[in-house]
Amino acid sequence: LQGHAYAKPVQIDARDHRIDRVIQKFTSHRELAMNAVDFAKMAVRQLKRAWIRLLPYQRDAVSREGFENMYSQQQYEYLRGVGELAHYSVIIGYCRHLKPAGALLDVGCGEGILRERLDAGHFSRYVGIDFSQEAIRRASRLEDDRTCFACADVLSYVPDGQFDMIVFGECLYYFDDPLSVLERYRSALKDDGIFIVSICDHERTSPVWKLVEAVYTALDSVRVTHQSKLSWTIKILAPARSAGT
Repeated sequence: LQGHAYAKPVQIDARDHRIDRVIQKFTSHRELAMNAVDFAKMAVRQLKRAWIRLLPYQRDAVSREGFENMYSQQQYEYLRGVGELAHYSVIIGYCRHLKPAGALLDVGCGEGILRERLDAGHFSRYVGIDFSQEAIRRASRLEDDRTCFACADVLSYVPDGQFDMIVFGECLYYFDDPLSVLERYRSALKDDGIFIVSICDHERTSPVWKLVEAVYTALDSVRVTHQSKLSWTIKILAPARSAGT
């Protein structure tokens, strides 16, 4: 058949098969090794978490100087980002729904982000305290006839009057005894007042809930998770009421 070209059959050397088998074995061993490494890392993480849960509660140790430096260097600007929006929104929702136009004390207020996001018509009085001078300096721009900020130590501050809501946003785990902090502010709550507590979920922060819920009743609880895998738990806590109150 003239005019037609036929391809010559490819000669496959036995060595090619051996090379393929070696590559396959190497790939298989590499995958096994990687799986073993991933398993080991996972096991270490699980052991670490179990160990932390067995240890007594330890606060997240950041010094006053450390906070001042971070605020001065604007390292907390991320708190204004969309990644932090959900837990702020839950706090605001609780405030608006449960205590509309109520008096609010914001403990550990930082630069006043919660106040920024609260509509003026949703509270009668707002007081924010933080022991960082730089944070309060930045927050003071928000002050008006119903809003004030004070640079104060949470452990020694004496609230002026009583409040419908006292918010502890991402601050309880910085104290040696979170329960005693709540107890200290209990007298600043009105008879039907509530604590609103937000805590970023972590092995080191989870014991805080065990400590405070031994004394305070959780009236409601919400957990929000961002696509970054960070999550927060926000709870409404109420002091136990004595009979007849």
